[in-house]
Amino acid sequence: MAIFDGAETCLNVNDALHASSAVVRNRFIALLKILYPRVDYVFCEYGTASHLPNCYVIPGKDRVRTAVMRQSYFNRAWAKIVHNLVKESFVSRPRRRMFRI
Repeated sequence: MAIFDGAETCLNVNDALHASSAVVRNRFIALLKILYPRVDYVFCEYGTASHLPNCYVIPGKDRVRTAVMRQSYFNRAWAKIVHNLVKESFVSRPRRRMFRI
């Protein structure tokens, strides 16, 4: 979902995006950057939507190692999504105050 008021853009991307493959993520990011070249705010829920939850019991599976690997994957993917959506926006504009005193 995107909100644009004529001056600023806010994107709300679903947490399923960082559970997707890099090919899918990159395609969506490229499309969003075409539609919204300047992104001011990104809401990216940090859930871990996935097609293979760690609750399955499979003989020989190390549940702790699997959880660590999946969490690392989600962390890297989430960081890349946010970085790729906002990097140009924050580099090229001066810092703004969020609150007025």
